[in-house]
Amino acid sequence: MEGGAGADVSSDAAADAAPFACSLGATTSKYAVRFDQVGYLPEGSSAAVVLGAASPAPKFQVIDLSSNAPVASGVAGPRVLDTTSRAGTRLTGDRIDLSALVAGQYQIVLEDGSKFGPVRVDANAYASVVPNLLRFFGAQRCGPTTMQASQHAACHRFASIAGMGTFSGDGIAVDDGTTGTIDTTTGPAVDVEGGWHDAGDYIKFVGTTSFTLAVDLLALRDHPAVFAGPRAGSAKEALRAEMRWGLDWLVKMLGGAVMYHQVSGSPDHDVGWRIPEADTMTPVPPYTQRPVFRLAAGAGGNLLGRSAAALALGSQVFSDDPSYAAQLLTLARTVYAAGTTRPTAQSPDPPDFYLESSVDDDLSFGSSILAQITGDASYAADALARARALKPPSGPQPLYWGDVTALAFLETGMAYPAASAERAEMAQDLASLAAPIQQITKQATAPGVAFGWAVDVFDNGSLEQSLGSASVCLAAARMGGNAGCAELARSQLHYLFGQNPFGLSFLIGEGCVNPTNVHHALAQAARIKVFGAVVGGPTSLGVLQGLNDSSVPIPTSTTPFAPWSTDAELYEDDLGDYVVNEPAIDFTAPLVFDLGELLDTSP
Repeated sequence: MEGGAGADVSSDAAADAAPFACSLGATTSKYAVRFDQVGYLPEGSSAAVVLGAASPAPKFQVIDLSSNAPVASGVAGPRVLDTTSRAGTRLTGDRIDLSALVAGQYQIVLEDGSKFGPVRVDANAYASVVPNLLRFFGAQRCGPTTMQASQHAACHRFASIAGMGTFSGDGIAVDDGTTGTIDTTTGPAVDVEGGWHDAGDYIKFVGTTSFTLAVDLLALRDHPAVFAGPRAGSAKEALRAEMRWGLDWLVKMLGGAVMYHQVSGSPDHDVGWRIPEADTMTPVPPYTQRPVFRLAAGAGGNLLGRSAAALALGSQVFSDDPSYAAQLLTLARTVYAAGTTRPTAQSPDPPDFYLESSVDDDLSFGSSILAQITGDASYAADALARARALKPPSGPQPLYWGDVTALAFLETGMAYPAASAERAEMAQDLASLAAPIQQITKQATAPGVAFGWAVDVFDNGSLEQSLGSASVCLAAARMGGNAGCAELARSQLHYLFGQNPFGLSFLIGEGCVNPTNVHHALAQAARIKVFGAVVGGPTSLGVLQGLNDSSVPIPTSTTPFAPWSTDAELYEDDLGDYVVNEPAIDFTAPLVFDLGELLDTSP
């Protein structure tokens, strides 16, 4: 979502320092080497890509930094990219296979003397990722937070509405679609403080919150040892605490006599940067208080199915707190029952934020979790019937906020006995869902294929789609098939962390070089770095041209990243481009799922 203009985030603070020093080549070199700046796991294949306009490809050496001795050498290749950039220059890419490297740190040296690295191979390479993501969730906290937890003070408190009288609070209940002035006379006040701001502004959505909760709680349920161990930064308890923050807000939104789907609306992201606790009685004209939108009549099966899954998974993850677990499970059953009476999808206000059309994937997901917990055969039967309504898949369907088909198939299968025909059917459906994703990586003309990209287009939120493609494949692998899914998933992490045409790690605070002009209100207003934020990522010229939004710049042939961009795969580190440079909570969810699956070495 959009925000207003603002200054770049300061880059001279001590907190902006990269986790380790990097050498990215001499500025006079005609080559660039793109590699995972965070590191490679010892298992599986790995490679770097040499970019340039060279023919033939350059010679290289790989130097072990512990001994300063070469451990590999040769000519870069095979050639995986040969095209014309948006700058009008030739753009070639040649792979360097790193799969034989053992644990350690290395440097790649090209024939012109340019040095690149360190290239890290480490079983704990991604140990800082989840702790870093949790810093972003802390920054997104709304309600009774603290400066220490969030880098901002408490904001949008319910008591502000009638009590303090000087700040905007959460919120005033209104019907879905309500526009215009919102004040204390518009409707009744309702306590929905808490939760997470969705993205670069201060709106809160049940849609993205329920998705984030469900996916991350699923990872916690299935891989507790991974998140408790060093490979994931021993972050289990911190991740649990953050998920509880989100669950508590979801209970507020759905646990009363009236169910709500969103807090604040489109005016919130059409104004300049501001610190959340500074929202005054008129923070966003025409609001003097923040609206809380009720579900529309007959709508909401998608949000309620997804929320039922999140609440039910919460009851499993927090089974050590029996009272809380029971509260979550009871509400999950209530929310799911309500969802079955709402056959149409609820989209946000306005709908183009997160437009949805399907309810079966969400309701199947929710009922499948309830079936596993309760043993109620009616939940399993409903999950199966709705999962069958999702078939056959039509092309690639990554896991993301608008499509949880993969998790519906996975969990519906798990709701039936191991040797049952139903589980085998769901396993086959997952394999069919993963197949077109795997096929993309084999198409020589697909955008991003030189870097292992597993999505057929660069769209809006492309990194979530990439990580979600990995999630689909890993879910299929969990059900017993689809060799190569772990390698595909690792490739999506490598792209995220710098093995991409632009040489950027798109997770702020990880790797050597990050986007600096992040489209995020708190970052810009407070001039801070939003550690742990995953930005939207590269897009295509067609997407930017189709926005019909003059505030989003279209990169020219002379911009810094033009030599590395094509019309199908472009990026610009521009504050105004909310497509590529705005972070969101749901972008992180598939990453947590993928890490859980990849790092779990147990049988």
